[in-house]
Amino acid sequence: MESQLILKTPILFAVSAKKSSFPNKLNIFYPDRKSWHGEEKQCVVALRLRRPPQQRFTTIVNKHVGNIIIVKNNVSSANNVVPEYDNNPSNNNMWDSFRRNLDVFCRFARVHVVFGRVLCVISIFLLTIEKMSDFSPLFFTHMILVSVAAAFMSIYISGVNHLCDIEIDKVNKPQHPIASGKYSVKTGALMVVSAALMSLSIPMFLGSWQLFWGHIIGCLIFGFGYSVDLPLLRWKRTSLMTAISMALNKCTTQIAFYMHVQTHVFGRPVVFSKSIIFAVAMITFFYIDFAIFKDISDVAGDKLDGIQSLAILWGEKRVFMICVSLLEMAYLAAMLVGATLSNPWSKYLTITSHAAMALILWNRVRSFDYSGPTAYKSFYLFLWKLFCVEYALVQFVR
Repeated sequence: MESQLILKTPILFAVSAKKSSFPNKLNIFYPDRKSWHGEEKQCVVALRLRRPPQQRFTTIVNKHVGNIIIVKNNVSSANNVVPEYDNNPSNNNMWDSFRRNLDVFCRFARVHVVFGRVLCVISIFLLTIEKMSDFSPLFFTHMILVSVAAAFMSIYISGVNHLCDIEIDKVNKPQHPIASGKYSVKTGALMVVSAALMSLSIPMFLGSWQLFWGHIIGCLIFGFGYSVDLPLLRWKRTSLMTAISMALNKCTTQIAFYMHVQTHVFGRPVVFSKSIIFAVAMITFFYIDFAIFKDISDVAGDKLDGIQSLAILWGEKRVFMICVSLLEMAYLAAMLVGATLSNPWSKYLTITSHAAMALILWNRVRSFDYSGPTAYKSFYLFLWKLFCVEYALVQFVR
């Protein structure tokens, strides 16, 4: 008997069911709403069967994640049950299908990375503002278009990584679309090529060679070399090359964004002020820290691929403390930069805000339990939140 499950839940997200190794039980998967990566939680629930009159039956699973109802059975024997169908219109099914497809795409694109890259564009644009008249329709138009280009380039980089790490992701991140089979390799490749073309077409439309070459060098080259397994490439095999490639990626694109605004929006000479240098340095340093930290939760799959990350060579706990120490040092450096500012308000806000972030980070470290990959992934997402806040804090350096 082949059964199709329609999952009805009182909650606002879809769940899925798979056969369990236990008799008369199902594995129920549902998304963790606190996770930016879209990890799934799992529970095993028992089936309770009952046969209503006229050989129509409903199998109901009562669980806090919702009610699951078998509404259709394709049978090959006359002794099997008659199908029972949902009386509601198909509108709900269409909406559920849309949400599922959107969730899979968000996992492929890694929405938190896209969000971070768009924030980078907005932050750099805002740092170029010198007077209120700089806020113009041309300014906002370019900011939107460059943000879209950056989002597509982020999807390209994530997609290349998905395509090159299928076997590793089956161990480290089985919920990823290609590793889980939600997307085929052909579909993933098509999305990667489309994202790259869309990202490069916008700088060409704007006539910005700075933005075009910034994307070519910072994203296409470093994003490609980071993941693809070719001679002298696949720089992710060592933590040093990972940090260098991600740092150059971020540094190059930030400078390209700044040069584009100064040249094509305001028509000003490209002069690197203290605020721009500070912003590029802080954001690049965060990415170096991410490059080291992200490998801590991926030790199992990285060992299979022969990747020599610091987490494998030195141990997860030691690398964790190194990353935290580096970030605390970055906050201390930011406070020292704030002390040199001439504007009293800029000085006060820069020092106090970064001191507060350093305390928040240390408080989180004190309560960390080192329980395994899940705990490290949760802390990694916490670092991304600090990273997003930093885009606002760099605005104080004027």
